[in-house]
Amino acid sequence: MSKPSLKALREQQGISLVAMAAKAGCSPSFLSRLENGRNGETIDPELAKRVGLAYKCRIRLVAGKVAR
Repeated sequence: MSKPSLKALREQQGISLVAMAAKAGCSPSFLSRLENGRNGETIDPELAKRVGLAYKCRIRLVAGKVAR
């Protein structure tokens, strides 16, 4: 069984990208890149924690980048 994508988790909660970004404390464009796997930049562990709480999942980091 595969893990649901971040976008699928957000849509299951019925939350828009803008609302999720506000909940996570980051920009909608950052979350869009993260949801689509285009975020090659390093992510602060505290931000990863906030994003995980907003999406109700655990965000795993490897060398400061989100691990899929």
